[in-house]
Amino acid sequence: MIYFRVLEFPNYQPVEGSFESTPDCVTNVAVHGMYYSLTDDLFLNQYECKARVMMQMRFDGCLGFPGGLIDPDDHTIEDGLNREIMEEMGVGSPALLFSPDDFAFKHLSTNTKHLLYFYVKRVPLEEYLFMERCVLNAKEFGKEVLCEFSTTTPQTLGLIRVPCYTMDDGTKGLPTFFNNRFAGNAKLQLILGLLKAEILSFDEIMKVLQASKNN
Repeated sequence: MIYFRVLEFPNYQPVEGSFESTPDCVTNVAVHGMYYSLTDDLFLNQYECKARVMMQMRFDGCLGFPGGLIDPDDHTIEDGLNREIMEEMGVGSPALLFSPDDFAFKHLSTNTKHLLYFYVKRVPLEEYLFMERCVLNAKEFGKEVLCEFSTTTPQTLGLIRVPCYTMDDGTKGLPTFFNNRFAGNAKLQLILGLLKAEILSFDEIMKVLQASKNN
């Protein structure tokens, strides 16, 4: 992954090779997904929104993407992701399910030895807005549950729209958003997801990251 070489995320290494390839050191497998919808909307009638990109707020104040650990009963990685989507967001429409074609990349956490799959899916704007409404009725909205792998498995406290614009001062918008707290490698996933979806170019991303450091 050529972009990864200039990004500073030493605790997360890209895993090359086939989709099924798994390093011997892996202890658990997790999967998360990014929904997005392109839009021509303007913020304050001036700034191009470019896209609606969906993230979640966790109970600990960190931002992340819907998803979680793969269960033994999940037949495929996509089955695990779609199960989590249903639990966290209350979404079960076939058109919104992640498929193998939506796979984007995977990383290995050098700290936890978790293998982290990530998917990126474009949906129509009306479906995106539908998902935002559904989440309030989701099974795990506003809850935390225990699991055998960790002390807590944080569930969603609400959805966040990523601001894909930068205002005239050079910091408000996405640069400031990048200074939030992110769960695990969610910030890296967001950066690469924006590139994968061609919402922002590599040069635009690097400019935003530099502005974020200076903010």
